Amino acid sequence: MYQQKLILCGLMLICVSRGHNEQINYNGILRTAGEKMRHIASRHASSQPYFTDENDLFSSEIRRGSLVIEQLLANSRLYEELPQLAITEKVIQDIGVTVSPQCQNDTQFMLSSMLARENWALQMLDAFGKPDAGILRGATNWLGDYEECVAVVAINKTEYAGGFKGKYCSGSLAKPNTKPAAPGTIPTPVPMLGMCIPDTCSNTDIQLLINGLLMRFNVTSFSMQGVKCQENNLPFDSKATAAICILSIFLFFLIIGTCYDLYLRFIKSDPNMKIPTFISKNKYSSTNKTSLDESSALLNNSSVSEDNVTNSTADHIVKNNENTQTEQDTLAKIILAFSVYTNGAKILDTNQPKDSLRAVHGIRFLSMSWVILGHTFAFALVYLTDNLYPYMLTSFSRQSFSAIINALVSVDSFFTLSGLLVAYVVLTEMKKNNGRVNWFMFYFHRFWRLTPVYMMVLMIDVCLLRYIGDGPLWPQKGFELNECRDTWWTNLLYINNLVKNDHQCFGWSWYLANDMQFYVLSPLMLVLLFMSMFWGSIVLIGFLFAIWLTTGLVSRLEHIAPGPTYQMEGADTTAYMNDYYYAPYCRMGPYIAGIAAGYILYITAQKIKIRKITAMIIWFIAAGSALAIVYGLYDYANGSVATKDVGAFYNTVHRTVWGACVSWVVIACTTGYGGFVNTILSWKGFIPLSRLSYCAYLVHPLVMFSFYFSNRKPLFLYDVGMVYYYFGNMVASYAIAFIVSLAFEAPMMGLEKAIFKRDKK
Repeated sequence: MYQQKLILCGLMLICVSRGHNEQINYNGILRTAGEKMRHIASRHASSQPYFTDENDLFSSEIRRGSLVIEQLLANSRLYEELPQLAITEKVIQDIGVTVSPQCQNDTQFMLSSMLARENWALQMLDAFGKPDAGILRGATNWLGDYEECVAVVAINKTEYAGGFKGKYCSGSLAKPNTKPAAPGTIPTPVPMLGMCIPDTCSNTDIQLLINGLLMRFNVTSFSMQGVKCQENNLPFDSKATAAICILSIFLFFLIIGTCYDLYLRFIKSDPNMKIPTFISKNKYSSTNKTSLDESSALLNNSSVSEDNVTNSTADHIVKNNENTQTEQDTLAKIILAFSVYTNGAKILDTNQPKDSLRAVHGIRFLSMSWVILGHTFAFALVYLTDNLYPYMLTSFSRQSFSAIINALVSVDSFFTLSGLLVAYVVLTEMKKNNGRVNWFMFYFHRFWRLTPVYMMVLMIDVCLLRYIGDGPLWPQKGFELNECRDTWWTNLLYINNLVKNDHQCFGWSWYLANDMQFYVLSPLMLVLLFMSMFWGSIVLIGFLFAIWLTTGLVSRLEHIAPGPTYQMEGADTTAYMNDYYYAPYCRMGPYIAGIAAGYILYITAQKIKIRKITAMIIWFIAAGSALAIVYGLYDYANGSVATKDVGAFYNTVHRTVWGACVSWVVIACTTGYGGFVNTILSWKGFIPLSRLSYCAYLVHPLVMFSFYFSNRKPLFLYDVGMVYYYFGNMVASYAIAFIVSLAFEAPMMGLEKAIFKRDKK
């Protein structure tokens, strides 16, 4: 009886298993997460227990997965024949499959050693996943013990077998010839289990063995598919070697620049040595004190990018060495651009000029925090969890959860701030220079400001990140589809939101592509606004109405719901992301609202006089509109079905309205009508965090992927746990963003200033 139970347990644990995608795709994650929440919302409308309706998608599929176990238990031949089969020397031949000779011998040796109760063999059996309570609530992910499996070594060996190590594998049981779930659709929930097998067996060997064993007992209703094994030793490839060499070069310059900086400050110092002033010398600034960045709302204001990271030390060199050649001065500035000491001090500095738009810092950081919050939940939805559907049903019933569902508008805050800063800074520069702007530097600075750090993080993601972790679910081919072989160039050209956007590389960079495209078009509006308020306003309104018309038509014709989680009649769930969410012609509304706000601040010189009662009314309108956007569609996430016209109207105007609300907050806080809101948003503590927002945006999904997919057990979702995950993700993202900024972002800006001498007039 012991042998029967032992082998039966082993067979069940091998057979009742499900694989997972070898590679993670950001676009698929968002689509799948939205689709899951949409179906949960639809089910929630019935106000019934989730797994009770025979017609329900998930309940029927869960039952189908449960039938796998049921059929195995019902097949008495397993009890009668499996022990004898397992100890037969010709077990592989008996099940009628062809596998590699070494795998055949080692598998037979493993089974025989299990029956002989060898300790290492029992560890392999113990490492298999085992069913737990809560199957009907979705707890069908039995990962087993990854660490125990990979630590196994078959110490005793025969002439033909033994000496192997344990290797962790997983697979999925599904109907024969079942195709993988399409992006944006719900895969069939089936039990998932980990397997511990000899490392001499390949993925194909294991799949053949299990399917042959199932056929041996006439089990034909399902088969093992998608077996994936975790290699114990992942060798470095040429891409990883090249990436390490590039990072080593950067590290070398960081060490040299920092040592040189410290040498000048503390060894070759004198009483008259100039201390860093952290005063921005932005070429596009109106007074050389304004800490604004004309590039993007995610980019820092009075940050490393606009401060001369080498001014203090390099100026000291120039002043004390008047006969030094210009080339030597430039070389010194290039070296000092890599100083971690100076760059770190500038990032952490909290001093701001009086005429800066201080509230922008708070809005930027809080918006970035909201992005991380939304992604914390979205990424958890596609990771293995033991209680996904019950937890989401409970969450959907809470009005407060709408802030998670509608976290997508947090990105529209960045578009608004980007348009506002571009308009205010560039118009001020044009006024100062009688309408002249160096348009080459306008575009070059933008590209140089974004691209180097962007490409470096992308390089680390594609070439190195797969080597830093392991675990039962770790994607050993990396987090990007096909290692970005076919799509990396679209990222470099900032067209990844338009070209091949259904399988983007570095998927969350769709925002950068949109913002770059808006930036390229912005002079068409800015020049006319500078020349004529009337004609500039006409062009601005023309752009806005064109965006509204396009968005409305796309939403109506493509049957796009008002959100990825909302119910709408005839909604096309696959079109939301590619045809609407990524499309610049559907997303420019808040950017235009930001340009209008920046123009208002420019023509009024940040001095607007209105009655307090008027300001209060505008505050109420803005707050009410923002709350309506976030919480107004609650019913459509809980069973009510929106019409196509409602979906089209909401998609057309809600992002622009959100941009107008954010614009009012900036205008009110800048002109003295912000009250306690301005006090909060202008807090100095937000300034360093605001400077790191761009790098935090680049790295935060990688931080979450690394955490979620290195877990050894499925997540159990609950409110306190999700809050803990959120703060952990945010702190880790900003900590890594600080390192990335020091290593790549700040030095590139210092190089630009040294080469183009942007700090000089």
